[in-house]
Amino acid sequence: MESGSINVVKYLLYIFNVIYGITGVALIVIGIIVIVDLGRFSNYLNASIIAPPILFIILGICIIISSIFGFYCINKQNFNLSIMFTLILLAVLVIEVLLSIMSSVSKENFNNDLRFSLKTSMGKYSFDETHRQSWSTVQRK
Repeated sequence: MESGSINVVKYLLYIFNVIYGITGVALIVIGIIVIVDLGRFSNYLNASIIAPPILFIILGICIIISSIFGFYCINKQNFNLSIMFTLILLAVLVIEVLLSIMSSVSKENFNNDLRFSLKTSMGKYSFDETHRQSWSTVQRK
């Protein structure tokens, strides 16, 4: 009976790790989509605006690596490795919460920074060819 319950837990952990790995891939895809979408505003953005999508990509990579480590822990069935995996999951959870808070705060900063940069760039429209081309690109999209 004991081996049956261990197998159930083992399969549940496999399913959890697959879902966990898929969320890592999803974070990478979301980060890439946001960076590509912000590319058309590259002349107007501060580095602090680009930071959250880059952190999404880094976090996604960390999640995939920890998911692979989780599969290794499940196969080895070692208590110490399981504790280490649990601590990694806890750290990733804390980082995800901090990243979501940072993204929420960054949204307000993004609007304010973009508005300021656009006004500044509009003042340079007549004098600088780069700003003229940027505005033409934005107007086409």
